[in-house]
Amino acid sequence: QGWIPLQGREAGVQRLSCHFSWPEFCDERRCFHQEFVYDIAMFAAARGFPWPDVIRAAETVKDIFPQLDGQSKQRRAVCVQRPCR
Repeated sequence: QGWIPLQGREAGVQRLSCHFSWPEFCDERRCFHQEFVYDIAMFAAARGFPWPDVIRAAETVKDIFPQLDGQSKQRRAVCVQRPCR
């Protein structure tokens, strides 16, 4: 039941992944998606964000990531900037 960052990356990804539904991808992109969300959450936690904001960052990036699949660089930038406004 340890704190996710202290578990190691692989265990942390697995634990974090249990808290979300991941229907967007059914192949190796799902693993990459989960790792990406984990990395963003750990980045926010390491910067001292309060836990509600760490959770919000993970939820936001989890929702944005599938929208970036197959998009041009310019379109990806628009998708990423939209939730920040």
